Amino acid sequence: MDGELDSAFKNLTVWDLRTVVDGDEPDEAAAWGRQMLRNYRPDIVANPDFNWRYVQSVVTDVKYGSGDVKFDRPELQSYQNILMNGGICGRRAFFGRFILPSFGVPTTARPQPGHAALVHWTVYRKFLAELRPLVGDKEPLAWHELCHSLLTSNEFIFRY
Repeated sequence: MDGELDSAFKNLTVWDLRTVVDGDEPDEAAAWGRQMLRNYRPDIVANPDFNWRYVQSVVTDVKYGSGDVKFDRPELQSYQNILMNGGICGRRAFFGRFILPSFGVPTTARPQPGHAALVHWTVYRKFLAELRPLVGDKEPLAWHELCHSLLTSNEFIFRY
C-alpha cells in the first residue's frame, strides 16, 4: 500500500486504527474509492486543509436529495450508487465514512434522532466542530455528549 494511504496513517495508534478497519466495504471497494478520487478529484486528495481532505467530496460530488435514489443499480457497490445518485444526510454521511477510511483516516458515525453525521480524525491538536442545523425542532447531539463519546488519542471533526 505504498503511497495509497494518507501520510498521517503511519502516526495512528491502535486506538485510532479501530475506526479505519471497521467498515463494511470490501478491500476492492476501498481501492476503487482511492483510485476514483485521485483520478476524478485530485484537488480534494491534495487539499492542504486536513479538515476537508477526502471528505470534501461529500459536499462537492454527492448530490443532496433523495429523488434519484430510485435509480440505484444493483450491480454497483453501494458507495458507487451514492456518488451517482446522491442522497440526504444518511447516504452522504455513509459516503464520508467510506472515503475517509479508504485513505486510512479514522472516522465513525455520530447518529442523531432524524439525522446522520460523522466525525473524523484530524492532525490538528485542537477539537473542531461543525454542527449543521437539523430539520424541524430536533436538537443536535449535545456538545458534552459529543466530547464524552470521543475519548481518543486525537481529535475528531464533526460533519454533516
